[in-house]
Amino acid sequence: MHPSRCHGRLHARAYPHGARMTAPAKLSAAYLRQQVDAGARISEIARATGYTRATVTRHLRVHDIAVKRVNGPRRTLPPAVELIVALRTGTSAMELAKTHGTTRSAIVQALGRAGFKLESGKVVHDFMHGTGTLSRRIARVEDIERRVDLAIAAKRAAA
Repeated sequence: MHPSRCHGRLHARAYPHGARMTAPAKLSAAYLRQQVDAGARISEIARATGYTRATVTRHLRVHDIAVKRVNGPRRTLPPAVELIVALRTGTSAMELAKTHGTTRSAIVQALGRAGFKLESGKVVHDFMHGTGTLSRRIARVEDIERRVDLAIAAKRAAA
């Protein structure tokens, strides 16, 4: 079946101009606008209406109603290379987390996404977990290792 005839949730490319409702809207734009203007969060609207947060979010998108983030902007960590360089040059994971305003577990997760893990405070390879084939994971880790070595060498030359 051609993607343009498929349901939007199955094929995102079927509706390239954004979300589209395939059934009548369950929540009116006026009600959602009133709730958002009053400062209600998505979870509160969902609880009051009996719908899931996903349904409320979908309706907000369909009606082009923006909701402010309650938790503030999402914190971004530096690239894995910078994290590994800092950890290998003596910074602890807790110190690194405090520097970037996040938690130690967020640092560990960022390392895990790059194919590394912390063992006894040291950064080691983790080829067995991750996405892609083993050869791709190995190539990605080797590329990061090469960049880490270059960064550490440059740091030592500057000192």
